[in-house]
Amino acid sequence: MEKLIKYISIIIAIIMSYFIIGNAENFEVTVTNDVVTTETQTIVVTAENKTGNFIGDPKVMAVEKKIDGQWVEISGRPEDNAISTKYPPLSTYSEKIPLWLYNIEGIGEYRARIHFDLYLPIYDKNDTEPHDVYAYFNVVEAEKA
Repeated sequence: MEKLIKYISIIIAIIMSYFIIGNAENFEVTVTNDVVTTETQTIVVTAENKTGNFIGDPKVMAVEKKIDGQWVEISGRPEDNAISTKYPPLSTYSEKIPLWLYNIEGIGEYRARIHFDLYLPIYDKNDTEPHDVYAYFNVVEAEKA
């Protein structure tokens, strides 16, 4: 019964998304790893699409490190041939970030910049609006055995 209610909610949200303007601030991305250490190989970022509309093609575009109080890009997105994906309202986005690929070295404060397109209502001729959100995480020293 709980699954049926969830599916009905998703269908209603999808129908409504064709007529309402979504709120990009409701796509809040988080890092699901409990602890990220200097030996962590991969982190996972996730978010539920609570924007009220479809979002398109979310992906990690860069990783930044806080250096002397300023966010500095340490690595951009490597080239790939990823296919474009649309996420309906209430669906979940998830992406693995291999830390070695983004040159993450050493302890410190980091954030992954995730870019996505917010689809506009069917009556809007612009189709999408680009947005960026950030997933914050700290890298700590790995415990020695």
